[in-house]
Amino acid sequence: MKLVTVKGQTKGKERKTLERMRQEQEEDPILAKIGNQLRVSGIAKLSTKYQIYQGLLFKRTGKSRVWKLCIPESMTRELIKEHYEYYGHYGAHETVHLLRESCTFTAMRRTYSGWTPQNRHIYQQVPVKFRVQNRLETIVEFMRTEMPVEDQEMIEKSMKETAKYQDNFEVYIQTLISQALDSNFLTEIFQEQDDYFLSNVKCVDEITEERKGRLLRVAQWKPSLSNSVGTWPCFNFITDLPADEKTGKLCVACDKAPVAVRVQMYGQPYNSTTLEGCQPDPKVASQKDFLVCAVCAGRVKLYNKVAHQKYLMYIECAKRVADKRLSDPKKDTTVILNELLADEAWLNQLFKTVRTSWAEIDKLEHQAKQTVPSSNKT
Repeated sequence: MKLVTVKGQTKGKERKTLERMRQEQEEDPILAKIGNQLRVSGIAKLSTKYQIYQGLLFKRTGKSRVWKLCIPESMTRELIKEHYEYYGHYGAHETVHLLRESCTFTAMRRTYSGWTPQNRHIYQQVPVKFRVQNRLETIVEFMRTEMPVEDQEMIEKSMKETAKYQDNFEVYIQTLISQALDSNFLTEIFQEQDDYFLSNVKCVDEITEERKGRLLRVAQWKPSLSNSVGTWPCFNFITDLPADEKTGKLCVACDKAPVAVRVQMYGQPYNSTTLEGCQPDPKVASQKDFLVCAVCAGRVKLYNKVAHQKYLMYIECAKRVADKRLSDPKKDTTVILNELLADEAWLNQLFKTVRTSWAEIDKLEHQAKQTVPSSNKT
């Protein structure tokens, strides 16, 4: 087994790095759980994939079955930065590639890749300003809005706390992949009361429901908007509004701030348990159009992510299943399932997407608690 080192480090600093790596592995929710299981019971199934060597956790990966050091999430950026400073003349892409020869990252996706429709889920749209654009090159400026340090710390704290649900989430995704492969799967496991799948789905659903409640308490919307966003899985924002739709008018959701955005809901309502299409509540059927303020528009986007989390994750799974079937129509469903579950980068990205939404709600709740109404000040 190969211990990771940073080129150019002194022996003393190298020892400190490895000692800190041991400590961080023991504190990392995912790695600590695996390490404890190995130490206590030496589970045979685990020992074929993970081993402890010189107090450090290693994972066997890839077709070559090489043992790679498990890097805790808390040290990922630092390790890449230090190696880049040494290998920088190769470029960032090559630095990460060199690290992956001896390391595996618990919460890292492939950062450098060409854009294709198949990997669009790993990209996020960001605001930019075009500085140079011609036939030879395009140079843009990233319009970054810096997040206050306290908010960033709150996000990181929440992300770390929810990392412990990775095992539950992977079974949750396994359930949704199975539903994409067999449209009766969810109905059948509920009819059979299959505890393995249902207990893990329930775990993730309960965390999401709790976050939904927190967001609604912060937003204090009128029921018409929250019911509509919870019913319709899709929406459009229209910001270019005529003057008569926004001048002198207040947000219909909070009744506090001026109108800035028109939100239009659409899509197929569905049963949240089985994901089968259904008819909407008659009271909500005509409630699809709302004039809201900028703050409520942002919260509509966030609430949509948690209210339709299972549906949105199912759509991602269904896309990947469709891609697999398109590339090989004769491929067995079990093979497709196993291939998708073996795609750690994809699973980690889905888990990060869900946890980021949970963390954003935790941040909003924290901000709301920190805001003291002027009438209560002494």
